[in-house]
Amino acid sequence: MSNNNNNHIIQDDQQLLSNNDSDFSLYSATTNAECCCGNESCENHHVWMQIIRKLENDARLAAAIGQSLLQQHEKYTMDTDQSKIVMEQQLDGYREQIHKLEQSLDASDTAKQELDDEKNKCKWINLSGTLREKEAEVERLQTFEKMTKQANVREDSLRSKLEDAQQEIETYQRKEKVSDARYKKMKEKHGKLLL
Repeated sequence: MSNNNNNHIIQDDQQLLSNNDSDFSLYSATTNAECCCGNESCENHHVWMQIIRKLENDARLAAAIGQSLLQQHEKYTMDTDQSKIVMEQQLDGYREQIHKLEQSLDASDTAKQELDDEKNKCKWINLSGTLREKEAEVERLQTFEKMTKQANVREDSLRSKLEDAQQEIETYQRKEKVSDARYKKMKEKHGKLLL
């Protein structure tokens, strides 16, 4: 049964390495070794040859696996290098975009500051204009207030003069009535005297 297993392993190994036989021609020289007894049908010689073939096949398999791993490693290295180049290019692109975005942000901040300054300037101009208008209106109202006070003073003075004049008129009217009454009395007395 172990011979069948060995034969099966040897066949599998030979099948796996059929493409690589030319790479391992040095190892095939040992397969022609002869047993010390000189008998080609010697069981030991036969087992020895199977072991040697198995080792040769294992060496071929190991070499093929190593070669395959080396090729895969080279492929992965190339893929990794290419990926690294692509990623570095993408990273450079992203850095450029970040730089442009930062410049745009700076420009936006500057524009915002300018707009805020302009807005504040407009507010100041509007407030200054409004303040001047209010100051002019206050000045006009103060002038009206002075004029009103002066008019009130004049009115009070005229009223006082009017009252004085009315009192004088009333006094003259009383005097006139008194004079008229005296005149009538004197006229009556004079009429009686003439009769």
